[in-house]
Amino acid sequence: DDTLRDNLLRITGGALADAAVYFAFSNKSEPSRVFSLVARRATAIFCARTEKNVTVNLSAAMKNDVTVKCVCDNREYISSAINVLANKAVSYGEFTFTQSPEDKLPEALESYANGDASRLNEEFDIFKFMF
Repeated sequence: DDTLRDNLLRITGGALADAAVYFAFSNKSEPSRVFSLVARRATAIFCARTEKNVTVNLSAAMKNDVTVKCVCDNREYISSAINVLANKAVSYGEFTFTQSPEDKLPEALESYANGDASRLNEEFDIFKFMF
């Protein structure tokens, strides 16, 4: 966590982030830690599945006037999400994505089980959580 903050300060020239996203699916750090990474009047977004409880201490957010938004997988949002995607209102151009053929998955997972995660790519990470 301290390395993340140090890197953020180095990259932003001493400023903090304008926004941060906390993914409760895989993040093991304390959720309220997000507030130490964002600037005053920034936005913090918490993403979680509807069945996952996320407890967040909001005192730092209130002190720094941080806007808190929550995103979940609630089915009520599916048509809105489809509409946003269909109208290309979201760009994924900044995200790198490595795709491998399905037949490479067993070999990559075996390497991962043996402690070598270097052969996993984004697609395999997604598959890993689906199994």
